[in-house]
Amino acid sequence: MSVKFLDEVVATTKKAIANSHVQVSPGSLPHLPYEQMHLYGADAGDDYARTAIDALEDGIKDYAECKQTRLDIRVPAGGKAARAAMQKAFEELLVGFRVTVSGGRLSVDWKSHVG
Repeated sequence: MSVKFLDEVVATTKKAIANSHVQVSPGSLPHLPYEQMHLYGADAGDDYARTAIDALEDGIKDYAECKQTRLDIRVPAGGKAARAAMQKAFEELLVGFRVTVSGGRLSVDWKSHVG
């Protein structure tokens, strides 16, 4: 992904925040595909991130429309190498976002860009 996606999410978030007459809350927590799997090895973590990126981007956009600046979402369990590779791949795909994979959670944060 490019910085263009970050710019789109930041603009959406700012527009939602500025519209004080509309209050929207996200429905249920978005789900990434195959979240019940267990991943082992760096290739598995990297492949998972690249497979799940479209669903993750949709969740980020939905949260931005609801005036949110952070999305926490469940990711598959697995080994340290898989998690490290998953985080690295998501960081490469989500340029400019703060990405953290810890335990069974992925956090994507864009608050510092909103102001």
